[in-house]
Amino acid sequence: SPDADYWSAPGTPFSVGAWVNIPGGVGSATNILSKYSTTGIAGAEWVFRISSTDTLNFHFYDESVGGNPEISTTGDNALPLNQWIFVVGTYDGTADATGINVYKDGALEASSDSDNAGFVELDNTASLMTLGAREPASTSFFNGKMAGGPVGPFFVQKELTAAEIKDLYEL
Repeated sequence: SPDADYWSAPGTPFSVGAWVNIPGGVGSATNILSKYSTTGIAGAEWVFRISSTDTLNFHFYDESVGGNPEISTTGDNALPLNQWIFVVGTYDGTADATGINVYKDGALEASSDSDNAGFVELDNTASLMTLGAREPASTSFFNGKMAGGPVGPFFVQKELTAAEIKDLYEL
């Protein structure tokens, strides 16, 4: 999708999610939704993905500060393979990784936070919004299946509550 303020208003909470089915042996990070530059780290904003260890990861970048500080959270447990799962990432809009959460099948996942000193806030860059890739020019597309239509990937400008996420999962 073209760049728009809707996808990245600094200091604004938001949530993303999707129904996914990842095969065994992915072996490398596979991206669900992201706002990430086509020229590497410059222009990066955020990435919601499944890591190379099959865990959920929600990662944020601050491009306006030297050294490109980052904050993120990564689920502590590997996701089940070869079955449909509902994954959600939430962000409260602050500069602290404790404001990032990941959910699997309607439940909060235990996760490990990473805070780089100097992260001030998520920047609003000109990078494009992508589905199933880290950047539009990427050859590394989502590895697996992702549901579409009314149960497809979503982005909302709100930090969904645990109860709202559970309701979406049960729906």
